[in-house]
Amino acid sequence: MTPSTVDGLAAVLWDMDGTLIDSEKLWDIPLYELGERLGGTLSVEGRTRTVGTTTTETVRVIFEDVGVEWTPERETEAKDFINTRILDVFADDHEWRPGAEKALRTVRESGLPTALVTTTGRVFADLALNTIGR
Repeated sequence: MTPSTVDGLAAVLWDMDGTLIDSEKLWDIPLYELGERLGGTLSVEGRTRTVGTTTTETVRVIFEDVGVEWTPERETEAKDFINTRILDVFADDHEWRPGAEKALRTVRESGLPTALVTTTGRVFADLALNTIGR
């Protein structure tokens, strides 16, 4: 069986973060708050280094950026803070990126299969999808 194609495409994969919704500004909230909780201020450069990384790498970047010594205990506490806080943030309404909703609907109406891809954890992605629709 050959998948149907439209203009040579067999399917479209949609990246949630930055393509469908502007979630980076949402991640700003717990990351900057974590910097403050650690007694410093996360720099813009430090925040930029966290984009697209794992929570483990993000925490280590923040520790380095604000000058806090890394320990396994501090890392666990920081991850717990980020995960708890982002659950609150992601539960709020999300806005579509300009043109994203129309593009998604157009592709779906064409009959092409679509899928969502993201490095955002499933729990957080589900919260975002609950607000913009599935």
